[in-house]
Amino acid sequence: MKTKYFTVAILAILVLSSCATESDVFDVEELNISQTGQTVEILNVTSVRIKSTSKEGVAVATAGGAAAGGIVGKKKSKDNNKTADTVLGATAGGVLGYASGKLAGLVTTEGVTISFKGYGRGIQTVTQKGKRCQFKEGQTLLIVTGKNRIRIQPNSNCD
Repeated sequence: MKTKYFTVAILAILVLSSCATESDVFDVEELNISQTGQTVEILNVTSVRIKSTSKEGVAVATAGGAAAGGIVGKKKSKDNNKTADTVLGATAGGVLGYASGKLAGLVTTEGVTISFKGYGRGIQTVTQKGKRCQFKEGQTLLIVTGKNRIRIQPNSNCD
């Protein structure tokens, strides 16, 4: 019975902490896959800030919340329910830690909104991570990374 509650708590924490992903980090399984590309013409590039959540901050908050919740659950428990209350406290603490980590772990990174033509109809835009100095008006490569997902490759260098 104790193992069952502990397993459920650990699985809940792992599922919640795996929800934090970064768009510029790839799993090994995603490498060396052929992707369609074509040249497009960049018409305009605008600097933007991209808001995301720090994966590490969320993981630390989740683990800290689970530990604190487990301690509180054990201390507040009656003698015959210590294991179940510890697991319940750890699970609740992990959920609260995850939520607070998502809120407190917000970070902004540099990004660009690129207007371009030559892919599909008319003028289109895409917003992605990157620096303004990496892009200039003119031709570059567009890569199709998935359904409704593209990436414009840099066509300039930052000096």
